[in-house]
Amino acid sequence: MGNLDFTDNSTFSWYVVLLIGTGIAMCVLAGLAAKPSAKLLNLVFGIGFVGYGVYLGWMFHGGTYLIFFKAFILPVVLIFSTVRGGLRTRREAKGAQYVPAPSPTPVEGAPTPPPAESAEA
Repeated sequence: MGNLDFTDNSTFSWYVVLLIGTGIAMCVLAGLAAKPSAKLLNLVFGIGFVGYGVYLGWMFHGGTYLIFFKAFILPVVLIFSTVRGGLRTRREAKGAQYVPAPSPTPVEGAPTPPPAESAEA
């Protein structure tokens, strides 16, 4: 199974799994994102995370490597941004479908409101 060995080096193995998992999640969110810029960011970074995870898990032949746990902040921010943008788009679409009820027809003999004053200079 490549370099993945959860009994000998579990930190490295879990890092590879997290890289691939978050990368796949970001690629899936790229398809759900409303804005083209969010789609592009999710897709580029998702492919990057998956690629680096595959490299470390199956092509890396030892030596030194750095684990950047701070790199997992970016997927959280992008996921939050994508979900928030999708909710906003859905809310705007719902608001665009709203059609106000027609105003009631005036009843004969009922008082009418005074006309609105126009602001003329």
